[in-house]
Amino acid sequence: MDGIVSGVVPDAYLKELGVNGWSDLTTHSPYSYLQEPYESRSPEALRQDYPQLYSGASGPTPRALAAASTPSGAFFYFLQPQLWEDIAAEPNGYFEASLDERVQGQHVKQLSRELKHQQFKAKSLEDIREEVQRMPILEARELCVFIGLLLARSVVPNKEKLANHWKTREEGAIPRGRFGRFMTRDRFMHISRNLHFSSNGDPRAATDRSRKLRPVVDALQDRFAAGYTPPAVMAFDHERLPSRSTFNLMRVYIKDKPHKWGTNLFMLCFSNFSILFEVFCVKKERSGQRSSADQKSDPAAVVRNLKQVFGPTAPPNGEMRLVVMDRFYSSVPLSMQLLTVGFNSIGTVRTDRQGLSTKLIPKKLAGDKKKPPKIKRLGHVQPDRIVRRDKLTREQHEVACPRIVKDYQTYMDGVDVHDQLRLQRYSLQLCIKYKKNYKGLFLGLVDLAIIDSYIVFNAARAASNLLKTSYIEFLKQLHLELCQLRDEDWEGLIVDETFQATPLKDKNTVRIRRRSHTPILNDEWRRGNNNQGRKRRTRACTVCSLLKGAGTGRCGDSVQKPMAWCVFLCEKKRHTLKGKLLSCFDIWHKSWRNGALAPAPQHGGKRTIRARAPAQHPAQGNDSDEDSRHESIVGNSRQQKRARRVVTD
Repeated sequence: MDGIVSGVVPDAYLKELGVNGWSDLTTHSPYSYLQEPYESRSPEALRQDYPQLYSGASGPTPRALAAASTPSGAFFYFLQPQLWEDIAAEPNGYFEASLDERVQGQHVKQLSRELKHQQFKAKSLEDIREEVQRMPILEARELCVFIGLLLARSVVPNKEKLANHWKTREEGAIPRGRFGRFMTRDRFMHISRNLHFSSNGDPRAATDRSRKLRPVVDALQDRFAAGYTPPAVMAFDHERLPSRSTFNLMRVYIKDKPHKWGTNLFMLCFSNFSILFEVFCVKKERSGQRSSADQKSDPAAVVRNLKQVFGPTAPPNGEMRLVVMDRFYSSVPLSMQLLTVGFNSIGTVRTDRQGLSTKLIPKKLAGDKKKPPKIKRLGHVQPDRIVRRDKLTREQHEVACPRIVKDYQTYMDGVDVHDQLRLQRYSLQLCIKYKKNYKGLFLGLVDLAIIDSYIVFNAARAASNLLKTSYIEFLKQLHLELCQLRDEDWEGLIVDETFQATPLKDKNTVRIRRRSHTPILNDEWRRGNNNQGRKRRTRACTVCSLLKGAGTGRCGDSVQKPMAWCVFLCEKKRHTLKGKLLSCFDIWHKSWRNGALAPAPQHGGKRTIRARAPAQHPAQGNDSDEDSRHESIVGNSRQQKRARRVVTD
């Protein structure tokens, strides 16, 4: 008994079990069962098939539901602000430690460029060092903005070049210049280049293969377990973080996977929620460990993770839970060991496992590939039905099967759905490539947290009698809330994890539209000729710039974006649209709907409309003059909000 509890079962006992420990195999025809009308399975049938099954509460914890009123609240419940503070401290130290190497590398590149281009002059080492050190230290809030921009890239990918997200020159319907509203390109690249999560001087660096990500892994494991109460039925399977880097000591090869190379994670899931995960560190996680039993093998990982969640012993009230697994983990000794700690188990099994009787494995006859397989019944296993599609006719029909097979197919899809959400469409890990493998693996772990956040967020909406949101809508709202984080929001999150930084927009609010919209004379001045007096500054009309012909000369500067802060227009009626002679002011606001329907330039060039901030005036005059000036220039309130983000960022 002690050997079964510890997972070490003697080989002689397993051989004896394979010969005399199994009942004889019986067969029956499913024809009579299929002729009877199908009776749906009652909710209590599961507890009848698996006695003493857990019947208590399960699902997201009340604290997790309270934090998940917004997407960012659910996100910060699993990836807590303090974790981001710890992560932000490591890149700053890594930047200082690698400063000399980075300065030397830039100097070598500039010298090689100087040889190719004579007009280019390389900077000295001191100048390069001073320029690099001028970069401000990394803050935790900036890391969250960085993740928000990567979410935007995963939703609307740009396969051409990462830097094109900051490109301001418009090219037809291709979106440009959006990322610069929240973070500059150089700052984004600086954060991406210096991502680091653990010190290289950590004592575990010599033995722990996952030490690069160990702080993030430990933090996520604690939060996943704290945010969800395990149900009665769970699935145990492995998930994959794609990684082809040869420097990744944890990568394994599985030929039947979409991503053949990657790092495996042992996952304990239910309804695609990850309750617990463990990084698979290949043969040895720590080189100094030796044991007679293989504590890193696949069956041992099942027991180890279940004990971490539920404790080392069975519950005193005798309640059991059901664990579903595939043949990668299942074995006869594992099933016996799980029974001693309070778990039933079902799953497929490899035919070469020790302790499995050869009588249970029917021999395959020659030429029976296209014949329907015979249904085997194992003792008390009740028959049930599943729907199958015929490969030749493509028609669906019912097939009899043991109920245990239907249970396996019903509860084993949790990890598969988790994989589909994380890898098939919107993945942070797949939207950007890194030379250093641990950076991509970190984004894969963030993907896990985002999926769990999405599940808890929908659970909170269901508890409030609200409709569930789709995964893409959740990602879009999450990226908005992360990109718009302010310093005061971050301070509130540090104090209280349930603090809501940017609440959702209330759909019941009434939009107030401005009824009167009149032009105002431009109040910008410049020095006169010979620095005598002053003259009113003249700006080019936006409509005239777009509608001018190829042979028409330019008349000064143009304005940038349709929703910019200042849009300069003229009152002259010089253009005809739909047979009407209109002023540029009426064309912009009425015909073009405040610039949203502005056409491409008629002179054949690219559409370049540059944004301008409002003129800075001395603090004089009353508030009503300032309000009227801004009201007439800016337009409606929605333009004001967009313009502030363009100007301030």
